[in-house]
Amino acid sequence: MSELKELAWAVHDSVHAPAFLSLTYRVRRRRRRRVALVVATAAVLALVIGLPISRLENTQVAAQSSYVPGDGVSYSPGSDAVGESLVADPESELSSVAVIDPNRWMSAWSSCLPSCRYSAVVKWDGVKVAMPVRSTPYQVLRRGDELILLGRPQLGTAEDVTWPDSFLVRFTENGPVRTVLRYARPSKTFSTTKEVLTDSLAPGALDVVNVERSTLRRLQPVGSLYSTSPVRDDSGRWWILDDAGGSRVRWTDDGKNWQQTTLDESIGSGFLAVSRNGRTLLAGSVLPTPDGPARIGVLKMSTNGGTDWRTIPTPPGLRADSPAAFNDGTALLLSGDGGEQRRQLLRIQDNKPTALPANKLWRSSTTTAPLSDLRGDENLLSAVLWAGYNPDLDHPPFPWSVIVSTDQGKTWSSFVPR
Repeated sequence: MSELKELAWAVHDSVHAPAFLSLTYRVRRRRRRRVALVVATAAVLALVIGLPISRLENTQVAAQSSYVPGDGVSYSPGSDAVGESLVADPESELSSVAVIDPNRWMSAWSSCLPSCRYSAVVKWDGVKVAMPVRSTPYQVLRRGDELILLGRPQLGTAEDVTWPDSFLVRFTENGPVRTVLRYARPSKTFSTTKEVLTDSLAPGALDVVNVERSTLRRLQPVGSLYSTSPVRDDSGRWWILDDAGGSRVRWTDDGKNWQQTTLDESIGSGFLAVSRNGRTLLAGSVLPTPDGPARIGVLKMSTNGGTDWRTIPTPPGLRADSPAAFNDGTALLLSGDGGEQRRQLLRIQDNKPTALPANKLWRSSTTTAPLSDLRGDENLLSAVLWAGYNPDLDHPPFPWSVIVSTDQGKTWSSFVPR
């Protein structure tokens, strides 16, 4: 039966290939025919008029090494001048960032005056490259200690007309490498060690990035309805949150079979953090609110890889998001009261939350700069420090920056990821 299904898919793809793929293949064939004709003509002329062999060889190399969108080839990108200008613009906003250390990071930026445009910066051991400006946001992904940047398509469907402008950037021993990102047919399974999950393209949907093949496809895991927050531990196990008349934590070791536990029977899922060893998990269900972090419904923690869970008591109406879990059985949570100015870190330890003192990097004598997007582990934590200015207070605006900690949030330093 499975062989018959695969045959049906093959016939379907050959008959109903997406229009942009058909056009791409047609253009590619024509281009190759033109290149072959030019090379053949040059060879004939070389024989007739004695064109030096070295010049003929240079012509062939140039034709073979030219970058053709859609061919899936890789090349090392140079920094884009327009992208550099967008990132450097004081009016641009930091959208997302992923940090290995202050010398290895990727950041995505946006500028929406008058219409939204996006760029990104990748930095690795002194090499810093700005990406081209585009109308679709960039997405930063992480696989262990590897960072991946997606110049993603708008929707990711087969009919999406933004595929020709989509690409993937990752770092290799030879520096940053950019590869054309291509569509792949949806699947129910994935490779837990060779592929990366993201929930950035469509609400409640998971997509699979195959880094080696530079493809993107929709994942349809059996038993999942509305999936978010994919995260991988160092064993290769993937964890997600799923809403199904409540909220569940689900996990898979092989990308095919899923186990699950109920987080909250009545309220939707909100956030999930998993330590690198996969033993410590912190998950919360939330009630949406019109401003600031959502209000927590249930906060639960496991210190044995999801086998047992205990409920963490929280103050009524506590709002929080952006958790980080550590191998030692503790975790951090970024909390707030709905106002962007009063966010603080909570350490979850011994079944209770305890507030940590605010660091001088984000607190002045009059106000506290908004924090967001806490992530990482005991080796390195990072969070985004918003550019904030209150005209009623006499202080300069906080810059867009990233704060980092190597001691689980006790001390912090900062840098600007431009």
